[in-house]
Amino acid sequence: MNSSNDIIIGRQGDSLTGTVNDTEFVISTKFGDLAIPKRGIAQIHYKNPVQYAEDEIWTYVGDKYSGEIQAKEVDFTLVTGQKLKIPNRLIHTIFMMGVPRRGGAKLMSCIK
Repeated sequence: MNSSNDIIIGRQGDSLTGTVNDTEFVISTKFGDLAIPKRGIAQIHYKNPVQYAEDEIWTYVGDKYSGEIQAKEVDFTLVTGQKLKIPNRLIHTIFMMGVPRRGGAKLMSCIK
């Protein structure tokens, strides 16, 4: 396995190795909608009571954003080259295993 491969862990503990093709993830938080570049994301945890009451994005710089991820699926390419669209409801956690880079969140809209 290449150390730069991403890993998706499913709800039943199964795992897929490959590349997340989405370049950013938008999460609706109490502060507004934030666009987080993939290059700055270390982990994504999808809502899974009791562990996670909301979706969470953890970044390499230590930020943690909680709320609802807007995209309903993840665009993923397996190491074999097969392309998949994986619904969020089937995903427990995504580990972004590429080279960590700083990538701050961009506020897209603010709740008034």
